[in-house]
Amino acid sequence: MSRFALVLLIAALMLMLYVRGGAAPDLGGLPAAGRSAEQSLDTRRRQVTYQRSRVDVEVGPVVLNGSDAFVRVSSRVTDGPAITAASMYPQRTSPAASGPGLPLRVLDLENGTTHDATATSAGRSAQITAQSPAVWYARVDSAGLQAGKKVAVMLTSVGIVDGVAVRRAGEDGAFNPPSVALQDADPAWKQGATSPLEATYLATDDSSDTTVSQDRMAVSLSADVLFATDSAQLTPRADGVLRDVAAHLELYTGGSLAITGHTDDVGDEAYNQKLSERRAASVHAGLGKLTNLGRFQSSAAGRGERAPRVAGTSPAARRANRRVEIVVNPSGMNGEARAPRQDTPLPAPSGVSGEGRRGVVVTEPDGTRVRLEIDRVRRVNRYLLGEVRVTAESGRQASPAELMSYGSQGSPGPAGTAGALTLLTPGRRVPPVQYRLGSPPSRFTVTDPFTRSLEQGQAQVLSFVWPDTGEDTVTLAYEHARRGGKAPFRITGVPVRGR
Repeated sequence: MSRFALVLLIAALMLMLYVRGGAAPDLGGLPAAGRSAEQSLDTRRRQVTYQRSRVDVEVGPVVLNGSDAFVRVSSRVTDGPAITAASMYPQRTSPAASGPGLPLRVLDLENGTTHDATATSAGRSAQITAQSPAVWYARVDSAGLQAGKKVAVMLTSVGIVDGVAVRRAGEDGAFNPPSVALQDADPAWKQGATSPLEATYLATDDSSDTTVSQDRMAVSLSADVLFATDSAQLTPRADGVLRDVAAHLELYTGGSLAITGHTDDVGDEAYNQKLSERRAASVHAGLGKLTNLGRFQSSAAGRGERAPRVAGTSPAARRANRRVEIVVNPSGMNGEARAPRQDTPLPAPSGVSGEGRRGVVVTEPDGTRVRLEIDRVRRVNRYLLGEVRVTAESGRQASPAELMSYGSQGSPGPAGTAGALTLLTPGRRVPPVQYRLGSPPSRFTVTDPFTRSLEQGQAQVLSFVWPDTGEDTVTLAYEHARRGGKAPFRITGVPVRGR
């Protein structure tokens, strides 16, 4: 039989099977005839372990519908006992007290925004079984989200699912917005549900902290490093601090730049006012020798003791209040907003240290042994996405909540950075990115909002988003002074993957 005849015979047999009720071949991943709308959705899939069950999770797409966007989540047990969706995807009853109350947020990493869920559908309370999936929807604010783009979805118990498609209602691969009733979160969190991400850089010698968002850079410099007591003359150590600020300023083409001096409340108020003005002028002059300030509309002023950063009269509070602040509202960027590299060596570890995916085993003060592992971080746009697996190996219940660092946590340094799992780079500690929400606004960390106490043998994956430090490998450290009694540790040599 010739090759041509053989091809005709195979084609005829396939046609006969189809006519008699056989399945048509699914070519190239295109939706086959008769495939359900559920099967043709543009989703991303993740296999996870929750409690004693393996769960197949589908996320997406994100469907735009006016000022709202809806995210579909489908979960099916593939091995193990049935579980309740509400336990896998929990909700706080009073989110205003402790952070966002729902288990999902959309991250637009191209535009640098987070969109916290403001409501979910009733399907989040269903049973997840092998026979039928639990399907639920979350509503987020659609501001800035664009059809045809990709976003990441941070989902409790699952991790960070990136590459999730954004579609308009009615488009191919989309679903119609759910008609089922949505269960609203606390009304306090409905306003400002879209928030810009902020990157924070803390000097390892406590000389400065810098917060950078899409449209603002704020630097706080320790006056104890810049000046001697009662002096406005820059110290030799100030040169390195100002050089780092000047390198940050090179990221911007222009805009406004305001330098403001502050003092503590010790001494005469009028004297402190004059001292703060002289110190601001000294910093302005010092920066002008290191970079061209002519491209900025710059100013230098003092506020004396009238604008403390931290309330109280303790030595730590007064030290935090003695500072010079620099605020830039840029008109344009010179490339990516990434912190300049430094040549300062890393400080010595203050606790146990482990390398790469082998992770580290930490013994807490109460004797609890906890293993922490991370095999890689993923580079997406200007951010690094990481998932740390925390396993309780022995002892009492282990709680990883301190690694997440929600809310204001005192001074020095910006609120909400104390205790978080940070990237450690030469000269800097880099906490997870943050955002502001609520009225008055509180600062929150972009990590999984829910942690649970772990019994021996139990594990939880914690999600983190850090600003991109430009390195091929990173070091994770939990060594900040405010550790809440938790044992410090460091994980080194974690590879960075992605573009």
